Amino acid sequence: MLMFRLLLTLAMAMFAATAIADGGYLLGGDLQVDDADGIGVTGFGQLSVGEDTSISGALGRSTVDVASDLPDSDSVYADLGIDHRFGLFGMRFTAAYWGDSDLLDSTDLRGSVYLRGEHGSIGFDYEDRDLEFQLPPLDFLNRTSFPFTAAGRGLSARLNVSDTVTVYASGMEYDYSVPLQVQESDRIRRLILISRLSVLSSLVDWRVSGGIDIEVGEKVLGLDLSRWEGAVTGSSK
Repeated sequence: MLMFRLLLTLAMAMFAATAIADGGYLLGGDLQVDDADGIGVTGFGQLSVGEDTSISGALGRSTVDVASDLPDSDSVYADLGIDHRFGLFGMRFTAAYWGDSDLLDSTDLRGSVYLRGEHGSIGFDYEDRDLEFQLPPLDFLNRTSFPFTAAGRGLSARLNVSDTVTVYASGMEYDYSVPLQVQESDRIRRLILISRLSVLSSLVDWRVSGGIDIEVGEKVLGLDLSRWEGAVTGSSK
């Protein structure tokens, strides 16, 4: 059964300089709510270090009502990355953590190699994930935990339509060290079919997304759209 969620994302970035490339910095926030009583808040920033290097980071937290007989899932997100350009080519490396230690947590390493020109960029992305699942007790079964890994490969692109408008798109496909659909049971299903803001939404076979950023003075307004297929249920959302 497909579950449809209404997801509202509001984002605003504030510039302290005319452009990050000029040695400035960016600060912003992201608020997400949905019809599953989920709410997520994230703050992010980026700092230029010289003309060719930038450092970025993000901190976030989300709360989701998992099931009537289980406590709410409170998850945290954090990442720290560095980006360096060599003329037209560039490399990006990011370390991240997303999780709820009582349900699912993931330690991720991400890398990207890209080609960047005057009107946009295109890159190849790779992600290595180290995950651990905590299955809640059910009937006579005790709480069970098992670790597994995932490797993701994808593409990303950005296009500067004008001086103030940028469009972007990305896609990623994952290979898991365990067959997650074989692991499906009532213990997993009732956790998967919940809010998009849960950490469980990161267990996907593939995902695609796209969006647009519009600069309005010293602010940036953004709109994102995404779709993915779950690795456990096989459903698309």
